[in-house]
Amino acid sequence: MKNSQFLYLLVRKARLFVRGVKLKLVNESNARTFNEKLLLRIKMTENDEIAQKMSFYADKFLVKSYVESQVGAKYVIPLLGVCDELNKALWDELPERFVIKTNFGTGELHYHIVLNKHMENFEDVKAKFDIALRDDWYNVTNEHTYKHIDRKIILEEYMPGGDGKTSPDDFKLHMFRNEDDSFDVVIQVDTGRFERLARNFYDKKFNLLDISYTGSSNFDFDFPKQKAQEMIDLSEALMGDLTYARIDWYYVNNTIYFGEITHTHVAGNAIFSPMSADRFLGDKIKFNNIFCK
Repeated sequence: MKNSQFLYLLVRKARLFVRGVKLKLVNESNARTFNEKLLLRIKMTENDEIAQKMSFYADKFLVKSYVESQVGAKYVIPLLGVCDELNKALWDELPERFVIKTNFGTGELHYHIVLNKHMENFEDVKAKFDIALRDDWYNVTNEHTYKHIDRKIILEEYMPGGDGKTSPDDFKLHMFRNEDDSFDVVIQVDTGRFERLARNFYDKKFNLLDISYTGSSNFDFDFPKQKAQEMIDLSEALMGDLTYARIDWYYVNNTIYFGEITHTHVAGNAIFSPMSADRFLGDKIKFNNIFCK
């Protein structure tokens, strides 16, 4: 295991220990902030019926079919392959540039961008994903959802970022269902993930919000309002009967591609600034005790 992977796992273990303590303390009567309400949702996945339903959305391979059926295949990043483990025969058939990721995890261990296959050591990449496939995301997050996901490796076409960035701008739409079935939306824009992470938050009318966590904020960004509205419309179509979800979209050369759907943003472990932002977002979750209306 490389030093960077070891450090990643060590830091993750420390953060999740703290989160685990909070998880034991939170309940429906005291959940007020965004993080607390997401932790409450994690506890709700102890119900096996809920866990199985949410696992479909959490499976980054299976959810592609749902997106295709609801909004169209043109929004889905082309799939190059899916496998139980990497093998040399499949590797040799892949193009020069592509993306490898697991269908259940997140972070450095579960994601790899290949920009020049001939500069990569296949055995090193295989070893990394052998470890990733053994990474028990259920024990990591306490989300029973992940017990029901058949672990896979996904191979996708590489989507370049603009302005020399390795990855495209990532629009994470926090979708909050209101009691009248309309939606409130907070748009989180991440850019420069592999260079220097910067992150802005916007409201549904594309006004910049005073919210930040992990990375610089209030950066100068040419916000594509027309495409952002399209992302909102697409996200509403994908919400179905869900009461809260974060639906991610990549913005690539004026084109939109689906990323993923998650119901527990950073496993209820985001550190917001100012601290009041945690309560501001928490107030937007109107249905504390149900995933689906």
